[in-house]
Amino acid sequence: MHLKHPLLVEIFGCILIFGLLFIGFGYENTWQFWNIPVMSPHFADLRAVTGLSITLSQGIDPMQYHPGDPWQRPFNYPPIWKLLAWIGVTPQHTTFLGLLLIGLFLAGLYLPFADLSWAQSAFFMFGVLSPAVLLGIERANIDLLIYFLMALTIWMMSRSISWAAVIIQTAILLKLYPLFVLITLARAQKRTFLIIIALSLGAFMLYFMTSFREILLTLNNTPKSYNLSYGISVIPKRLARSPYAPYATIGLILTSTTAVAIVIGGYFFGTKVDLSNDYQRERYLDAFRAGSAIYIGTFFLGSNFDYRLMFLLLTIPQLFWWWQSPAPLIRAIAQISGIALYMSLWHRLILRGLQWLLPADFPGSYTRALAFLPDELANWILFSGLVLLLAASLPRWLYPNAKHINSISSSVMDNKDKFS
Repeated sequence: MHLKHPLLVEIFGCILIFGLLFIGFGYENTWQFWNIPVMSPHFADLRAVTGLSITLSQGIDPMQYHPGDPWQRPFNYPPIWKLLAWIGVTPQHTTFLGLLLIGLFLAGLYLPFADLSWAQSAFFMFGVLSPAVLLGIERANIDLLIYFLMALTIWMMSRSISWAAVIIQTAILLKLYPLFVLITLARAQKRTFLIIIALSLGAFMLYFMTSFREILLTLNNTPKSYNLSYGISVIPKRLARSPYAPYATIGLILTSTTAVAIVIGGYFFGTKVDLSNDYQRERYLDAFRAGSAIYIGTFFLGSNFDYRLMFLLLTIPQLFWWWQSPAPLIRAIAQISGIALYMSLWHRLILRGLQWLLPADFPGSYTRALAFLPDELANWILFSGLVLLLAASLPRWLYPNAKHINSISSSVMDNKDKFS
Protein backbone atom coordinates (compact mmCIF):
# COMPACT_ATOMS: atom_id res chain seq x y z
CA MET A 1 0.00 0.00 0.00
CA HIS A 2 2.38 2.72 -1.29
CA LEU A 3 1.60 6.36 -1.85
CA LYS A 4 2.22 5.79 -5.55
CA HIS A 5 -1.06 3.86 -5.57
CA PRO A 6 -3.68 6.31 -4.25
CA LEU A 7 -6.66 4.14 -5.20
CA LEU A 8 -5.28 1.20 -3.24
CA VAL A 9 -4.71 3.45 -0.22
CA GLU A 10 -8.29 4.75 -0.43
CA ILE A 11 -9.80 1.28 -0.85
CA PHE A 12 -8.02 0.00 2.25
CA GLY A 13 -8.97 3.18 4.09
CA CYS A 14 -12.65 2.59 3.30
CA ILE A 15 -12.40 -1.04 4.46
CA LEU A 16 -10.93 0.17 7.76
CA ILE A 17 -13.61 2.84 8.19
CA PHE A 18 -16.42 0.36 7.55
CA GLY A 19 -14.88 -2.09 9.99
CA LEU A 20 -14.85 0.60 12.67
CA LEU A 21 -18.44 1.60 11.87
CA PHE A 22 -19.64 -2.00 12.13
CA ILE A 23 -17.90 -2.34 15.51
CA GLY A 24 -19.02 1.02 16.84
CA PHE A 25 -22.60 1.26 15.55
CA GLY A 26 -23.57 -2.27 14.54
CA TYR A 27 -24.24 -3.92 11.19
CA GLU A 28 -27.76 -2.66 10.54
CA ASN A 29 -27.20 0.87 11.84
CA THR A 30 -24.16 1.30 9.61
CA TRP A 31 -26.13 0.47 6.46
CA GLN A 32 -28.96 2.72 7.59
CA PHE A 33 -26.58 5.68 7.52
CA TRP A 34 -26.82 5.30 3.74
CA ASN A 35 -30.58 4.70 3.84
CA ILE A 36 -30.07 1.13 2.65
CA PRO A 37 -32.88 -1.27 3.63
CA VAL A 38 -31.21 -4.16 5.45
CA MET A 39 -32.35 -7.74 4.87
CA SER A 40 -31.79 -10.42 7.48
CA PRO A 41 -30.14 -12.88 7.38
CA HIS A 42 -27.23 -11.05 5.79
CA PHE A 43 -26.10 -11.40 2.15
CA ALA A 44 -29.72 -11.92 1.12
CA ASP A 45 -29.24 -12.18 -2.65
CA LEU A 46 -26.44 -14.72 -2.37
CA ARG A 47 -28.69 -16.97 -0.27
CA ALA A 48 -30.82 -17.65 -3.34
CA VAL A 49 -27.74 -19.41 -4.75
CA THR A 50 -26.39 -21.11 -1.63
CA GLY A 51 -29.90 -22.37 -0.81
CA LEU A 52 -30.10 -24.33 -4.06
CA SER A 53 -28.75 -27.45 -2.35
CA ILE A 54 -31.81 -27.57 -0.06
CA THR A 55 -34.34 -27.10 -2.84
CA LEU A 56 -32.71 -29.52 -5.29
CA SER A 57 -32.26 -32.18 -2.58
CA GLN A 58 -36.06 -32.16 -2.19
CA GLY A 59 -36.52 -32.74 -5.93
CA ILE A 60 -38.12 -29.31 -6.40
CA ASP A 61 -37.54 -27.00 -9.35
CA PRO A 62 -36.19 -23.80 -7.72
CA MET A 63 -37.50 -21.73 -10.60
CA GLN A 64 -41.03 -22.71 -9.59
CA TYR A 65 -40.66 -22.87 -5.81
CA HIS A 66 -37.48 -22.26 -3.84
CA PRO A 67 -37.76 -23.29 -0.16
CA GLY A 68 -33.97 -23.12 0.17
CA ASP A 69 -34.20 -19.35 -0.10
CA PRO A 70 -35.19 -17.72 3.24
CA TRP A 71 -37.75 -15.59 1.41
CA GLN A 72 -38.77 -18.40 -0.97
CA ARG A 73 -38.09 -16.23 -3.99
CA PRO A 74 -38.20 -18.14 -7.30
CA PHE A 75 -34.66 -18.73 -8.55
CA ASN A 76 -33.75 -16.17 -11.23
CA TYR A 77 -30.23 -17.08 -12.31
CA PRO A 78 -29.10 -19.10 -15.35
CA PRO A 79 -28.99 -22.89 -14.85
CA ILE A 80 -25.19 -23.03 -14.65
CA TRP A 81 -25.45 -21.87 -11.03
CA LYS A 82 -26.91 -25.24 -10.10
CA LEU A 83 -23.38 -26.60 -10.36
CA LEU A 84 -22.69 -25.05 -6.94
CA ALA A 85 -25.27 -27.33 -5.34
CA TRP A 86 -23.74 -30.33 -7.05
CA ILE A 87 -20.27 -29.55 -5.65
CA GLY A 88 -21.65 -29.21 -2.13
CA VAL A 89 -22.26 -25.48 -1.59
CA THR A 90 -24.84 -25.00 1.17
CA PRO A 91 -26.29 -22.03 3.11
CA GLN A 92 -23.49 -22.51 5.65
CA HIS A 93 -21.07 -21.22 3.01
CA THR A 94 -22.95 -17.95 2.50
CA THR A 95 -20.75 -15.73 4.68
CA PHE A 96 -17.50 -17.04 3.20
CA LEU A 97 -18.74 -16.75 -0.38
CA GLY A 98 -20.21 -13.30 0.29
CA LEU A 99 -16.89 -12.02 1.60
CA LEU A 100 -15.18 -13.61 -1.40
CA LEU A 101 -17.54 -11.75 -3.77
CA ILE A 102 -16.84 -8.47 -1.99
CA GLY A 103 -13.11 -9.14 -2.15
CA LEU A 104 -13.28 -9.81 -5.89
CA PHE A 105 -15.31 -6.62 -6.38
CA LEU A 106 -12.68 -4.59 -4.52
CA ALA A 107 -9.98 -6.18 -6.65
CA GLY A 108 -12.02 -5.26 -9.72
CA LEU A 109 -12.07 -1.62 -8.58
CA TYR A 110 -8.28 -1.52 -8.59
CA LEU A 111 -7.36 -3.79 -11.50
CA PRO A 112 -8.08 -1.47 -14.49
CA PHE A 113 -7.59 1.82 -12.62
CA ALA A 114 -4.43 1.24 -10.59
CA ASP A 115 -2.83 4.42 -11.92
CA LEU A 116 -5.57 6.90 -11.00
CA SER A 117 -4.30 10.09 -9.37
CA TRP A 118 -5.36 11.15 -5.90
CA ALA A 119 -8.03 13.49 -7.27
CA GLN A 120 -9.34 10.88 -9.72
CA SER A 121 -9.34 8.21 -7.01
CA ALA A 122 -11.32 10.47 -4.68
CA PHE A 123 -14.03 11.04 -7.30
CA PHE A 124 -14.03 7.36 -8.14
CA MET A 125 -14.38 6.29 -4.49
CA PHE A 126 -17.18 8.82 -4.04
CA GLY A 127 -19.08 6.65 -6.50
CA VAL A 128 -18.02 3.41 -4.81
CA LEU A 129 -19.31 4.65 -1.45
CA SER A 130 -22.74 5.54 -2.87
CA PRO A 131 -25.92 3.84 -1.60
CA ALA A 132 -26.49 2.15 -4.98
CA VAL A 133 -23.12 0.37 -4.93
CA LEU A 134 -23.26 -0.41 -1.22
CA LEU A 135 -26.70 -1.96 -1.73
CA GLY A 136 -25.05 -4.60 -3.91
CA ILE A 137 -22.43 -5.21 -1.23
CA GLU A 138 -25.02 -5.48 1.55
CA ARG A 139 -26.94 -8.03 -0.50
CA ALA A 140 -23.73 -9.80 -1.71
CA ASN A 141 -25.31 -9.73 -5.14
CA ILE A 142 -23.82 -11.79 -7.97
CA ASP A 143 -23.28 -8.54 -9.90
CA LEU A 144 -20.18 -8.11 -7.70
CA LEU A 145 -18.66 -11.11 -9.46
CA ILE A 146 -19.74 -9.83 -12.88
CA TYR A 147 -18.12 -6.47 -12.11
CA PHE A 148 -14.85 -8.26 -11.36
CA LEU A 149 -15.10 -10.17 -14.64
CA MET A 150 -15.71 -6.93 -16.52
CA ALA A 151 -12.70 -5.32 -14.84
CA LEU A 152 -10.64 -8.39 -15.75
CA THR A 153 -11.89 -8.11 -19.33
CA ILE A 154 -10.75 -4.49 -19.53
CA TRP A 155 -7.34 -5.38 -18.09
CA MET A 156 -7.02 -8.24 -20.58
CA MET A 157 -8.05 -6.32 -23.70
CA SER A 158 -4.66 -4.72 -24.24
CA ARG A 159 -3.05 -8.14 -23.88
CA SER A 160 -5.37 -10.51 -25.73
CA ILE A 161 -8.70 -9.71 -27.35
CA SER A 162 -9.42 -13.43 -27.63
CA TRP A 163 -9.05 -14.01 -23.89
CA ALA A 164 -11.11 -10.89 -23.20
CA ALA A 165 -13.87 -12.43 -25.32
CA VAL A 166 -13.62 -15.67 -23.33
CA ILE A 167 -14.08 -13.75 -20.08
CA ILE A 168 -17.12 -11.93 -21.45
CA GLN A 169 -18.59 -15.24 -22.62
CA THR A 170 -18.07 -16.68 -19.14
CA ALA A 171 -19.90 -13.69 -17.66
CA ILE A 172 -22.78 -14.24 -20.11
CA LEU A 173 -23.16 -17.80 -18.83
CA LEU A 174 -23.46 -16.47 -15.28
CA LYS A 175 -25.76 -13.51 -16.04
CA LEU A 176 -27.18 -12.75 -19.46
CA TYR A 177 -26.71 -8.96 -19.63
CA PRO A 178 -22.88 -9.02 -20.17
CA LEU A 179 -23.87 -9.84 -23.76
CA PHE A 180 -24.01 -6.05 -24.25
CA VAL A 181 -20.30 -5.76 -23.45
CA LEU A 182 -19.36 -7.55 -26.68
CA ILE A 183 -19.45 -4.13 -28.35
CA THR A 184 -16.22 -3.25 -26.50
CA LEU A 185 -14.37 -5.84 -28.58
CA ALA A 186 -14.85 -3.53 -31.58
CA ARG A 187 -11.47 -2.01 -30.66
CA ALA A 188 -10.01 -4.95 -32.59
CA GLN A 189 -9.67 -5.05 -36.35
CA LYS A 190 -12.96 -5.40 -38.19
CA ARG A 191 -12.31 -8.96 -39.34
CA THR A 192 -11.18 -10.08 -35.89
CA PHE A 193 -14.18 -8.46 -34.26
CA LEU A 194 -16.65 -10.07 -36.64
CA ILE A 195 -15.10 -13.51 -36.09
CA ILE A 196 -15.22 -13.11 -32.30
CA ILE A 197 -18.79 -11.83 -32.40
CA ALA A 198 -19.90 -14.71 -34.63
CA LEU A 199 -18.29 -17.27 -32.31
CA SER A 200 -19.65 -15.58 -29.16
CA LEU A 201 -23.18 -15.24 -30.50
CA GLY A 202 -23.03 -18.80 -31.81
CA ALA A 203 -22.03 -20.06 -28.36
CA PHE A 204 -24.77 -17.97 -26.77
CA MET A 205 -27.42 -19.27 -29.17
CA LEU A 206 -26.36 -22.86 -28.47
CA TYR A 207 -26.58 -22.14 -24.75
CA PHE A 208 -29.96 -20.44 -25.23
CA MET A 209 -31.42 -23.33 -27.23
CA THR A 210 -30.21 -25.99 -24.81
CA SER A 211 -31.47 -24.02 -21.79
CA PHE A 212 -34.46 -22.31 -23.39
CA ARG A 213 -36.96 -23.01 -20.61
CA GLU A 214 -34.60 -22.10 -17.77
CA ILE A 215 -33.53 -18.85 -19.42
CA LEU A 216 -37.12 -17.78 -20.02
CA LEU A 217 -37.96 -18.58 -16.40
CA THR A 218 -34.86 -16.64 -15.31
CA LEU A 219 -36.14 -13.56 -17.12
CA ASN A 220 -39.68 -14.07 -15.84
CA ASN A 221 -38.58 -14.64 -12.21
CA THR A 222 -36.34 -11.60 -12.05
CA PRO A 223 -38.00 -9.13 -9.64
CA LYS A 224 -39.17 -5.90 -11.24
CA SER A 225 -39.96 -2.77 -9.30
CA TYR A 226 -40.04 1.01 -9.58
CA ASN A 227 -38.32 1.37 -6.19
CA LEU A 228 -34.52 1.20 -6.06
CA SER A 229 -34.62 0.73 -9.83
CA TYR A 230 -33.84 2.26 -13.22
CA GLY A 231 -35.01 1.47 -16.75
CA ILE A 232 -37.68 2.27 -19.34
CA SER A 233 -40.48 0.56 -17.40
CA VAL A 234 -39.93 2.31 -14.07
CA ILE A 235 -42.30 5.21 -14.86
CA PRO A 236 -45.03 2.89 -16.28
CA LYS A 237 -44.80 0.66 -13.21
CA ARG A 238 -45.17 3.65 -10.94
CA LEU A 239 -48.20 4.78 -12.95
CA ALA A 240 -49.67 1.27 -12.68
CA ARG A 241 -49.61 1.54 -8.87
CA SER A 242 -51.12 5.00 -8.77
CA PRO A 243 -54.50 6.55 -9.54
CA TYR A 244 -53.20 6.95 -13.10
CA ALA A 245 -53.01 3.19 -13.74
CA PRO A 246 -54.96 3.39 -17.06
CA TYR A 247 -52.07 5.40 -18.49
CA ALA A 248 -49.38 2.82 -17.64
CA THR A 249 -49.42 1.23 -21.10
CA ILE A 250 -49.23 4.62 -22.78
CA GLY A 251 -46.35 5.46 -20.47
CA LEU A 252 -44.47 2.30 -21.49
CA ILE A 253 -44.97 3.10 -25.19
CA LEU A 254 -43.74 6.66 -24.69
CA THR A 255 -40.69 5.70 -22.65
CA SER A 256 -39.74 2.92 -25.06
CA THR A 257 -40.16 5.20 -28.07
CA THR A 258 -38.14 7.94 -26.40
CA ALA A 259 -35.31 5.52 -25.59
CA VAL A 260 -35.20 4.24 -29.17
CA ALA A 261 -35.23 7.81 -30.51
CA ILE A 262 -32.30 8.69 -28.24
CA VAL A 263 -30.31 5.71 -29.54
CA ILE A 264 -31.05 6.68 -33.16
CA GLY A 265 -29.96 10.22 -32.36
CA GLY A 266 -26.82 8.81 -30.77
CA TYR A 267 -25.99 6.93 -33.96
CA PHE A 268 -26.16 10.10 -36.04
CA PHE A 269 -24.14 11.93 -33.39
CA GLY A 270 -21.51 9.21 -33.69
CA THR A 271 -21.25 9.75 -37.43
CA LYS A 272 -20.38 13.41 -36.86
CA VAL A 273 -18.14 13.32 -33.78
CA ASP A 274 -15.09 11.10 -33.35
CA LEU A 275 -13.98 10.37 -29.79
CA SER A 276 -12.48 6.97 -30.59
CA ASN A 277 -8.93 8.25 -30.06
CA ASP A 278 -9.78 10.79 -27.36
CA TYR A 279 -8.48 9.22 -24.17
CA GLN A 280 -5.76 9.56 -21.57
CA ARG A 281 -5.35 5.78 -21.38
CA GLU A 282 -6.96 3.32 -23.76
CA ARG A 283 -8.24 1.04 -21.01
CA TYR A 284 -10.22 3.98 -19.59
CA LEU A 285 -12.03 4.17 -22.92
CA ASP A 286 -12.51 0.38 -22.90
CA ALA A 287 -13.97 0.63 -19.40
CA PHE A 288 -16.27 3.46 -20.45
CA ARG A 289 -17.59 1.43 -23.37
CA ALA A 290 -18.23 -1.57 -21.12
CA GLY A 291 -19.96 0.39 -18.36
CA SER A 292 -22.03 2.42 -20.81
CA ALA A 293 -23.05 -0.66 -22.80
CA ILE A 294 -24.30 -2.38 -19.65
CA TYR A 295 -26.25 0.67 -18.48
CA ILE A 296 -27.79 1.35 -21.89
CA GLY A 297 -28.55 -2.31 -22.59
CA THR A 298 -30.09 -3.03 -19.19
CA PHE A 299 -32.06 0.22 -19.40
CA PHE A 300 -33.95 -1.37 -22.29
CA LEU A 301 -34.64 -4.54 -20.27
CA GLY A 302 -37.32 -2.73 -18.30
CA SER A 303 -36.29 -2.19 -14.69
CA ASN A 304 -33.13 -3.10 -12.83
CA PHE A 305 -32.37 -2.77 -9.14
CA ASP A 306 -30.00 0.08 -8.39
CA TYR A 307 -27.09 -2.13 -7.36
CA ARG A 308 -26.51 -2.68 -11.09
CA LEU A 309 -25.54 0.98 -11.25
CA MET A 310 -22.17 -0.23 -9.91
CA PHE A 311 -21.12 -0.71 -13.54
CA LEU A 312 -21.29 3.07 -13.96
CA LEU A 313 -18.07 3.14 -11.95
CA LEU A 314 -16.34 1.88 -15.07
CA THR A 315 -17.30 5.07 -16.90
CA ILE A 316 -15.93 7.57 -14.36
CA PRO A 317 -12.21 7.75 -15.30
CA GLN A 318 -12.98 8.42 -18.98
CA LEU A 319 -15.65 10.95 -18.03
CA PHE A 320 -12.90 12.78 -16.06
CA TRP A 321 -11.01 13.12 -19.31
CA TRP A 322 -13.96 14.43 -21.26
CA TRP A 323 -14.81 16.90 -18.49
CA GLN A 324 -11.68 18.79 -19.65
CA SER A 325 -12.38 18.52 -23.37
CA PRO A 326 -11.60 21.64 -25.42
CA ALA A 327 -14.77 20.94 -27.39
CA PRO A 328 -17.58 22.76 -25.50
CA LEU A 329 -20.27 20.29 -26.58
CA ILE A 330 -18.34 17.21 -25.42
CA ARG A 331 -17.35 18.92 -22.20
CA ALA A 332 -20.97 19.87 -21.50
CA ILE A 333 -22.31 16.38 -22.26
CA ALA A 334 -19.66 14.78 -20.04
CA GLN A 335 -20.24 17.19 -17.17
CA ILE A 336 -24.02 16.90 -17.27
CA SER A 337 -23.74 13.11 -17.53
CA GLY A 338 -21.34 13.06 -14.59
CA ILE A 339 -23.72 15.07 -12.39
CA ALA A 340 -26.60 12.78 -13.39
CA LEU A 341 -24.44 9.72 -12.69
CA TYR A 342 -23.72 10.77 -9.12
CA MET A 343 -27.34 11.77 -8.56
CA SER A 344 -28.41 8.27 -9.63
CA LEU A 345 -25.84 6.62 -7.39
CA TRP A 346 -26.69 8.75 -4.35
CA HIS A 347 -30.45 9.23 -4.68
CA ARG A 348 -31.19 7.11 -1.59
CA LEU A 349 -29.57 9.81 0.53
CA ILE A 350 -31.44 12.48 -1.41
CA LEU A 351 -34.61 10.77 -0.17
CA ARG A 352 -33.22 10.71 3.37
CA GLY A 353 -32.37 14.40 3.13
CA LEU A 354 -35.89 15.24 2.02
CA GLN A 355 -37.30 13.26 4.92
CA TRP A 356 -35.20 15.33 7.32
CA LEU A 357 -35.98 18.68 5.72
CA LEU A 358 -39.73 18.32 5.21
CA PRO A 359 -42.22 18.78 8.06
CA ALA A 360 -43.07 15.68 10.08
CA ASP A 361 -46.70 15.80 8.93
CA PHE A 362 -45.76 16.03 5.23
CA PRO A 363 -47.41 13.08 3.41
CA GLY A 364 -44.97 10.23 2.81
CA SER A 365 -46.29 9.62 -0.68
CA TYR A 366 -45.40 13.19 -1.67
CA THR A 367 -41.94 12.81 -0.18
CA ARG A 368 -41.30 9.68 -2.24
CA ALA A 369 -42.61 11.44 -5.33
CA LEU A 370 -40.27 14.37 -4.76
CA ALA A 371 -37.35 11.96 -4.46
CA PHE A 372 -38.49 9.84 -7.41
CA LEU A 373 -38.74 12.67 -9.93
CA PRO A 374 -35.13 13.96 -9.72
CA ASP A 375 -33.82 10.41 -9.64
CA GLU A 376 -35.78 9.38 -12.73
CA LEU A 377 -34.79 12.61 -14.49
CA ALA A 378 -31.14 11.90 -13.66
CA ASN A 379 -31.46 8.36 -15.03
CA TRP A 380 -32.83 9.58 -18.34
CA ILE A 381 -30.27 12.37 -18.67
CA LEU A 382 -27.53 9.86 -17.91
CA PHE A 383 -28.95 7.42 -20.46
CA SER A 384 -28.97 10.14 -23.12
CA GLY A 385 -25.46 11.33 -22.32
CA LEU A 386 -23.96 7.84 -22.31
CA VAL A 387 -25.65 7.00 -25.62
CA LEU A 388 -24.10 10.07 -27.25
CA LEU A 389 -20.63 9.54 -25.79
CA LEU A 390 -20.59 5.80 -26.44
CA ALA A 391 -21.69 6.29 -30.05
CA ALA A 392 -18.98 8.91 -30.61
CA SER A 393 -16.30 6.76 -28.95
CA LEU A 394 -16.85 3.63 -31.06
CA PRO A 395 -14.27 2.76 -33.75
CA ARG A 396 -14.81 4.54 -37.03
CA TRP A 397 -15.14 1.35 -39.08
CA LEU A 398 -18.58 0.92 -37.49
CA TYR A 399 -19.65 4.03 -39.44
CA PRO A 400 -18.52 3.15 -42.98
CA ASN A 401 -20.74 5.75 -44.69
CA ALA A 402 -20.15 8.60 -42.28
CA LYS A 403 -19.11 11.95 -43.72
CA HIS A 404 -17.27 14.93 -42.20
CA ILE A 405 -16.15 13.16 -39.04
CA ASN A 406 -15.00 15.74 -36.50
CA SER A 407 -12.07 14.45 -34.46
CA ILE A 408 -11.12 16.49 -31.41
CA SER A 409 -8.53 14.11 -29.98
CA SER A 410 -5.44 15.92 -31.24
CA SER A 411 -6.15 19.11 -29.32
CA VAL A 412 -6.97 17.18 -26.18
CA MET A 413 -3.77 15.15 -26.15
CA ASP A 414 -1.72 18.33 -25.69
CA ASN A 415 -3.21 18.67 -22.18
CA LYS A 416 -2.97 14.98 -21.35
CA ASP A 417 -1.88 15.32 -17.74
CA LYS A 418 -4.04 18.28 -16.79
CA PHE A 419 -6.22 16.40 -14.36
CA SER A 420 -3.62 13.86 -13.18
